[in-house]
Amino acid sequence: AGAGLCALWGVGLIGLPLAEWMRPASQIVLGVIFTVRGVVSYLPIKALANVTEPFATNNRRIYSPLILAIGVGFWAMLFFAQA
Repeated sequence: AGAGLCALWGVGLIGLPLAEWMRPASQIVLGVIFTVRGVVSYLPIKALANVTEPFATNNRRIYSPLILAIGVGFWAMLFFAQA
């Protein structure tokens, strides 16, 4: 819910009683979080190899691409949205 509020605030659809410098900062932080989470699932990390099915397959096919798209959306909002 908080990420959704930051996204709406980032494109200027809602106003939040926060300092203006926090708008791009929140987009950067959320962009990093979502992008890193999406990329990490594709890396050959031993700790991630012990994930049970069907989550491992669904994570590779559905969740990680969706999370990467959300991360790219936050980066696009940061660079292209004029709030």
